[in-house]
Amino acid sequence: MATVTMQKFVTQIDEILCETESNGGALLVEREQGNFMVIPERDYNSIMETLHLLSTPANSKHLQNGIKQANAGSYSVKDIDSLWK
Repeated sequence: MATVTMQKFVTQIDEILCETESNGGALLVEREQGNFMVIPERDYNSIMETLHLLSTPANSKHLQNGIKQANAGSYSVKDIDSLWK
């Protein structure tokens, strides 16, 4: 994770944001009053979706079981049209 001072962030904001977006990571902006994290919107949306999917124990368990099955190669492929029949 990249770290910049508030002063550098303010003076080079466009360049720093472009670099952060292209690297796909987070940026820590250090300030005396408290630090801030800057992340691309797509990363924020991904984090929020993950939190939502894992917000209930039943859904979290269901997803973990699906991951275990996929990692073990125990899955089947279905045509999307067959799901609507």
